[in-house]
Amino acid sequence: MGLKENKLAEIGKLSLTFGVEIECYAPSSQADMARTFAQETLEDAGVVAVDTGYTHRVTDYWKIVTDASLSYGGIEIVSPILFGEHGMSELQKVVDALKNAGFYVNTTTGTHVHFGIERATLKHVKAFAKSYLRYEHVIDWMVGKSRRSNNGMIKAHTHGRKMRMDDRFNRIGNARSVMDICSAVSDGDRYYKLNFDSYRRQRTMEIRHFGGSLNFTKIKNWILLLDAMWRLAYVYSPTVIYKDIEKPAENAYSFFKKSLDFEPEIAEYWHDRIKKNLARERRQTAASMRREARQARNERDASVQGQRDLNRQAAWASGRNNR
Repeated sequence: MGLKENKLAEIGKLSLTFGVEIECYAPSSQADMARTFAQETLEDAGVVAVDTGYTHRVTDYWKIVTDASLSYGGIEIVSPILFGEHGMSELQKVVDALKNAGFYVNTTTGTHVHFGIERATLKHVKAFAKSYLRYEHVIDWMVGKSRRSNNGMIKAHTHGRKMRMDDRFNRIGNARSVMDICSAVSDGDRYYKLNFDSYRRQRTMEIRHFGGSLNFTKIKNWILLLDAMWRLAYVYSPTVIYKDIEKPAENAYSFFKKSLDFEPEIAEYWHDRIKKNLARERRQTAASMRREARQARNERDASVQGQRDLNRQAAWASGRNNR
């Protein structure tokens, strides 16, 4: 067994506690009483859930809270502290119940995951933060287009710029506390893809990158990917390699394919998702370009026809004046 395998053996799969915040909308028929309907839905599924209104208090039951970022009928379902496979089973029960009751998500919603890192070493947290920032542009292609820094709730950390990457890596390296890492990663602002501000109140790090979903398979694989990245950060801390940042996402993803060889199913799942997202958006881009070309052609033809009409009118007027 090599060095990597030996170190990975020291930290087990899903070794961190985790929590999930699910933003979603009630079906239109229940929008007026969204929180009440959500509570009844979860209770019918055998889940202890309470409509608490807006609060950051950690509870041992599922909370149903308001969320100012969502419009009419929007709510947030917040889990208690979860752990291991039992926690995954509890999460699946909630997600499936909401989906079957007609709750839905759109581009305004997100799925936020918290990991309890109070017992982690500062070195380990630094390594995870560096890894996430280094491959932020690749992870962008794992999530929906609306989650790529298009809004103020999930800001980008570096925008792929060398100067910003260097600055953040240097500040992470010099950090002497998790709150120093928070400042280095996101300037102390919680509305970034990777948020350490939650450590101040809950002793967690929050990943806000993933979009709204009521597909348990997607949510589970997202949590397992983050968990695998966390374990990998225990083995080594990444350095900035700018050629990775410059590569297209499907090529840069080779990092995950190689480094996550201890979790091949997870690596393959996300590799396939990147390829599908890229293919879909290339088709959309091509269709958009065709529409723009068609519109430009129509405008050009209309302009030519308009000029011809003007020329005919001028000729007719000239002929009439010469009679």
